[in-house]
Amino acid sequence: MSEPQSKLSKLPWAYRPLEHDDWGFIRDVDGNITAVARYGLHLEQSELNAFRAVKKDPSEANARLIVSAVNSHNELIRLLIGASHALRSYQYGNASTELAKGQADAIDTALAKVKGN
Repeated sequence: MSEPQSKLSKLPWAYRPLEHDDWGFIRDVDGNITAVARYGLHLEQSELNAFRAVKKDPSEANARLIVSAVNSHNELIRLLIGASHALRSYQYGNASTELAKGQADAIDTALAKVKGN
């Protein structure tokens, strides 16, 4: 019998996409709970009650960061590989300003998208 293999949940992930999701719920594209973010800080009961009173999630910032990082991961890896190849080409004498501009523009676009989440 072969050893079981862990598999990644399908992308994209979303923070609390369903109306009755609890604090920190992160679901995959099929609606399965794939992660649960926590607020990480010790909050007193009165602080948690304050979040409840205004229907806010103390885990939201952490959950959104996780979702943004996971959903951007493949694109950022692709851009880093492209940037590495471009830099290597310069190492061997390529002086293409079009290549540099194309790489920088693609990276800037991806970073703006990630920062905006």
